[in-house]
Amino acid sequence: MLQAVASLLVGEHRRAVEEIRSGLEERFGIRGDYAGHLPHFSYQVAEEYDVGRLKELLRGFAREVSPFEVRTSGLGVFTGERPVLYVPIVRTPALSWLHRVLWRELSGTGQNISGYYRPEYWIPHITLAQGERFEELLPDVLCWLKDREFGWKVPVNNLALIQRAGAEHELIFQVGLGP
Repeated sequence: MLQAVASLLVGEHRRAVEEIRSGLEERFGIRGDYAGHLPHFSYQVAEEYDVGRLKELLRGFAREVSPFEVRTSGLGVFTGERPVLYVPIVRTPALSWLHRVLWRELSGTGQNISGYYRPEYWIPHITLAQGERFEELLPDVLCWLKDREFGWKVPVNNLALIQRAGAEHELIFQVGLGP
């Protein structure tokens, strides 16, 4: 089991990610590890959080942060045994500050926190596809996506805890940003 502190995508950007994932499955047979995956970007990932403590911290943090917007640009690929195709989020100083403060606040609430999300390594992103078979089809997938616009302005109005058990992702709780 893995849990992630994340912001869920809403509106047109959630629909765009879901549409791309559906197209990947229909055109290329790529179902990937994201079946039942809520479109999001993660701030921190751990094997498990103290949910009660985390919820209390996130509620307090969220009250102090107004809704904001992130920008995306293009496509990216994390290489490795199970490549990941993603939409990169532009890491601005303000987003880096928010992530650093959030990381510091939450680090005592999780077990076996992933180092990939540490402030000095964090690459904010929205996953589109992931998995073994995806590697073979990457050139065709990129050709299919080449004419799409990935310069998005994504509204961020929530913090959430999501959990992955197998291929399914489940929302544990969500808090809105702002007073």
